[in-house]
Amino acid sequence: MEKLIPPRDEEAEENPYDWCDLMGDGVQLRIISEQKKTRPVEQAGVHDQVRVSVKCYASGGSPDSPLFEEKGVAYVVGDAEVPPGMELGFRFIRKEERGVLRVKSKFGYGGAGLEDKGVGPDMDLEFEVFLEEIVRAKDFGLDEKMKIAVRKKELGNAEFKRKEYKKALRLYSAAATMAVEELNTLTDAEGTDEEEKDGLVWGEVRTIAVACTNNVARVLFKMNEWAKARDACVESLKIDGDTVSTYMVCCNICIAMADFEEAEMALAEAFKMIDGEKEGAEHVRLTKMLKRRKAEYKKDRREMGKKMMGGAKKKNDSQEEQSDMNVEAENVQAKGERDVDADERRTMMWWLLSVIGALVVVWIAIRIADGDRSNK
Repeated sequence: MEKLIPPRDEEAEENPYDWCDLMGDGVQLRIISEQKKTRPVEQAGVHDQVRVSVKCYASGGSPDSPLFEEKGVAYVVGDAEVPPGMELGFRFIRKEERGVLRVKSKFGYGGAGLEDKGVGPDMDLEFEVFLEEIVRAKDFGLDEKMKIAVRKKELGNAEFKRKEYKKALRLYSAAATMAVEELNTLTDAEGTDEEEKDGLVWGEVRTIAVACTNNVARVLFKMNEWAKARDACVESLKIDGDTVSTYMVCCNICIAMADFEEAEMALAEAFKMIDGEKEGAEHVRLTKMLKRRKAEYKKDRREMGKKMMGGAKKKNDSQEEQSDMNVEAENVQAKGERDVDADERRTMMWWLLSVIGALVVVWIAIRIADGDRSNK
């Protein structure tokens, strides 16, 4: 901390600290009200919980017109519950200190913004943060952990609605992990499953664990990670095999994967547990979707088969045509070779006849010469 934030200027009447770069000029911090000297130095670490009051302003905006304000809100450091620039600031503001964070858009709410709180896309922001309390992760009780898990689930829901699926997945996964770990701890402890422990019963923790794990499956489905989404459903069923919402989610995923047999099994199990108009309507919707997708799948398969058969026929026709062309070429080549052989034979015959003629002429000349000598 002392290395990052310059030492206090004892002669300064206001703002004894200068601006400090926490992440280049992307995230800058200035302490405006320091921790009381009588208290020990306390700073939050990863997975610690901080309780803060925050005012958010547009960069360069009027201090009298915050975009939004939060008082006494608890966040866990390192779990992406707030923008990364603000979360980094939590690490360097001490307990009971007040600081101002300048945060560039990419370390704030980015291109999506935060419409419900007046933060536009790609808006640079300033946060005035008062860090009221720090609770160490090792000191979390069961009640506190479940409150954190539920809050992460709610924050994940907000990111899901904004279609920030990666952020939602991170929050849902952290919530599910925390709830499942506590559920396993309670299950391994002595006593019956429904015995109250630390103010919460085993069944309540199980409900939170199932809800968070189902949300992991839902967001993975939206990200087209269908196999991982189905695995998440399986984990949820291991926690509680009698949850209608889990079977509904699993059915939706299996339909997308064209695993219609699994989808039908999930629908059948869900039907046994339907309790209420909303669940009944969802079951009807999934039943119609399954029937439609099966018909579309069969139609697509038939069309593909026709295309494949048509392609095979075209290929055979092409091969036959190529074969005919090859035969014709071979015939032409053979005819050419025969023509060449005939020319060669005619040339040879002409040469032989020429030689024979020359020999005959020579023989006649010799005979005439011999006759002339005899007469003399």
